Amino acid sequence: MQVKVNEVSPVLFDIEVLLPWTDVSLAREQAFKRLAPKAAVKGFRPGKAPLQLVKKLYAGQVSAQVNQDLIDKSLTETMRERSINVVSAPVLQRIEAPEGAPLEYSVRVEVLPRMTDFNYAGLSAKLEDVSVTDEEVAQRLEALRSDAGEYVGTEEGHLVQSGDRVIASIKLWQGASADMSNAAPDKTIDELPIEVGAGKLPEHLETALIGKRASETVVVEEREDQGERKFEVVIRSVQRLELPELDDDFAKDTSDKETLEALRDKLREDMLQERKDAAAMAYRKAILDAFVGLNPVEVPPSLVERQKQAALKSGAGFNKAIELFKAHQESGEAGEFDFKRVMEETGAEEAKLAVQKAVIFSALTDKLSISASQEEIDQLVAQEAEREGKHPAAVRARYAQEKDGQDALESQIITDKILRHLCDQAQLELPANVRF
Repeated sequence: MQVKVNEVSPVLFDIEVLLPWTDVSLAREQAFKRLAPKAAVKGFRPGKAPLQLVKKLYAGQVSAQVNQDLIDKSLTETMRERSINVVSAPVLQRIEAPEGAPLEYSVRVEVLPRMTDFNYAGLSAKLEDVSVTDEEVAQRLEALRSDAGEYVGTEEGHLVQSGDRVIASIKLWQGASADMSNAAPDKTIDELPIEVGAGKLPEHLETALIGKRASETVVVEEREDQGERKFEVVIRSVQRLELPELDDDFAKDTSDKETLEALRDKLREDMLQERKDAAAMAYRKAILDAFVGLNPVEVPPSLVERQKQAALKSGAGFNKAIELFKAHQESGEAGEFDFKRVMEETGAEEAKLAVQKAVIFSALTDKLSISASQEEIDQLVAQEAEREGKHPAAVRARYAQEKDGQDALESQIITDKILRHLCDQAQLELPANVRF
């Protein structure tokens, strides 16, 4: 067998193979011998037809199958012997198989790029300073107070305001020409609780309720590309949120603290830790992103497409497009926002970056021989259990139930080791609240 590998690009190889006729002929003879005992030939019982007649009748079928088998086998051997990491199915470019001559073919394959050297020059990241103001603590305390509040009935004539809960019956008409007078509603919901201002219903629908009384009817109309929508909202009753007093009893009822001042201190401490954790996470991400930026690499298009489709399916691309759409609206830019195109382009960009990260970190992991031991996994589980106030067995059971739970633990340990390596190479001083 003669093999020639041509590197079209770091991620595309053309593989040309020549198999001598002796190999092809031998493979055909063996295939005919396997076929003869069960070949169906008119005028003969199964397996009794002369071999030459079987060869004549099944020549085309056997030749095609033998050629495919030889291609599959020779390609597998070539990939293994030359350590070619294929990431997609080979695409047949050419095949020549004349009778009595060698079998020649060529395929194009996508491969993972080879990376052996890495650039650390200029690698840096900045840890964001964090703090918590008295006003922010007061807001968190007020949110806790709202959660502890109870809805109570209101006096007759009470006007709906933000924060009230309205019990309402809703009828919806929709279509090209929604008609409330002559058609039955397309949808009816009875006794629906609506927390006004919570944002669970369209904003203009909630806004229309403010200032209304129990037993009043509110009609809201919408016009969209698909047609009109009309809502009829009948307010059955209105409840107001009664909040508890902010005192020591409140602290005892809602936490393990004895005084309101101690509760405020605990909220401040929790908020500060949340922000430190978020800042540390951003610091880690900044280092990783900077390293990827310093080591640009071409990646296989098929991997990027697979990553993009997976992201779109999970909703990641959609969420990013929503952010860009809101920014477009706030900027007041002229022109229509092409949501589908933006989602596709954004998804492609993010998918390419994700694949680049995976390729670079995989290559670095191989070069440094990084792995995660069972002892390290146990330590990570124990640390997580301590943070969550749970038994390690409970945390371990949770990961066991998750689809890729074990892989997630190993990935976290390997990523931490990569981060330590990057900081060492770039001589970065590790911030006090960032732990790898």
